[in-house]
Amino acid sequence: MKINKEVLKVLSMSFLLTSLVVTSPVVTTVIHAAGTHGEGGGIRPNDKRDEEERKKREEEEKRKEDAKKKANEERMKEIAQRVVKTEVKDEGAAREEVTEKLLKNLPSEILEMYDKVGGKFKIADGKLGEHPDLKDLKLIDKDGKEVSLANRFVYAKEGKEPVLFIEASTDYEESIGKKREVYSEIGKSLVQDVLRPETIVNPAFINSLNKMKSNEDGMFLLFPSSLIEHTGPFDEKYVKENLEKFQKVFVNVFSHYQVEEYRDALKNYAPEMFEYMEKLNWNELKEQIRENKTGALDFKEDAAAAQEFGRKIKIPESELTDLDKKSMERYVFQGPLLNRILREIEPHPKGDAGKAIDEFIKGIDNLFTKEEAKLPNDVIVYRRTDEREFGFKPGTLFNQDGDINQKAVEKLKSFEGKTITDKGYMSTSLAINSVPLGGNQETVRLRMKIPTGTPAIYMDNSWYEVVLNRNSSYKITKVNGIIAEGSKIVVNIEVELIPNS
Repeated sequence: MKINKEVLKVLSMSFLLTSLVVTSPVVTTVIHAAGTHGEGGGIRPNDKRDEEERKKREEEEKRKEDAKKKANEERMKEIAQRVVKTEVKDEGAAREEVTEKLLKNLPSEILEMYDKVGGKFKIADGKLGEHPDLKDLKLIDKDGKEVSLANRFVYAKEGKEPVLFIEASTDYEESIGKKREVYSEIGKSLVQDVLRPETIVNPAFINSLNKMKSNEDGMFLLFPSSLIEHTGPFDEKYVKENLEKFQKVFVNVFSHYQVEEYRDALKNYAPEMFEYMEKLNWNELKEQIRENKTGALDFKEDAAAAQEFGRKIKIPESELTDLDKKSMERYVFQGPLLNRILREIEPHPKGDAGKAIDEFIKGIDNLFTKEEAKLPNDVIVYRRTDEREFGFKPGTLFNQDGDINQKAVEKLKSFEGKTITDKGYMSTSLAINSVPLGGNQETVRLRMKIPTGTPAIYMDNSWYEVVLNRNSSYKITKVNGIIAEGSKIVVNIEVELIPNS
């Protein structure tokens, strides 16, 4: 069968996926078997029972570890598929594989960081200067002169969603200089586009820099001349004032450490910075991404992107107990009833029915305590509701004929700056959905900003539903008035969720 070689591949890349799975961190619990104590032959009944219980515990721990490992493998595969895109045609398989090795050798957390900020690695087929995303790009060097991408084989395109282009080549296998240049560009992108500026202004990094001051060989290897000439100690104030120079030091250290042949030089000539890299906790570092680069994610009507993000923030199956799953399933069908009770629209049942409701609430509350429920980004969600949420009677904003009550809309504008607390669990959508949650024809649409770290449960349904905890409060920032929404008109209100409310 003839293969169409013009069709571009989108990361099947089993090599890279397998490598990431193997190198990504997995928490492992070590079980130490108890040794024999005392004397006597044979196993007493109690000893036998204890041994059986110990084996059961070990088997349960192993089952949990295996489940976590499998979940982590699947998570890293999904991240790699989102972040790494290859544009290499079939005949370039060798070039592609060599280039993929460069990414395989990165700490897996770096791909997670790029994923969080919407960044990408693109393995390009051909010269970067001819790439459709780069051919019209004009670069200016330090002297203010325009330069071409013609001779570049790696380039980091900065922005809110940074993209790092790497030309597919087998040269990286032989040329350690080219290999290091790729890692330099990755390091530069990390400190300039992904991590917060203050990330390198930390005691561990500054302490390592000061230790280097008595190491002339190490300073010449890693420092720009202006830092070599600096006579005093490096302190936080000086580092902040010369941040770009110290970012270059970090990039030099990172690129030396990533290339095995250069790593030996780093260890021999700059042991202080080698030790810094050895102790660097990438898992902690990935929490230091630039919030101002990502802003609040707003999917608007983009249902596909909303669904992709929703599945990214969904609590992994391995972290859900049977009770958790049952509570989520029950919420789909009985959530409206539960919320009417919590909002005191309906009375709380008595007797066994009341106890069942309390257990239901306890099960839902427990979901919000999970670390995996915390949002990794600021997110915009949408909530369809009506005037009752603001103390108005039904039909106040629009009469039965759909005519607008302008006085009521103006009165609603007086709510700007006020805080509203919802006693129930708040259902919202990641995308503007034509079908309101619950099927009612609501008259108000809230556009709500939710801050990073807020516990939220993604339900993975056709509404792209995100559930917020009961007793959540939000501040009304702006009442925009009437907007058209398809064939209907609604009042559009912008609000912000109050953290830890």
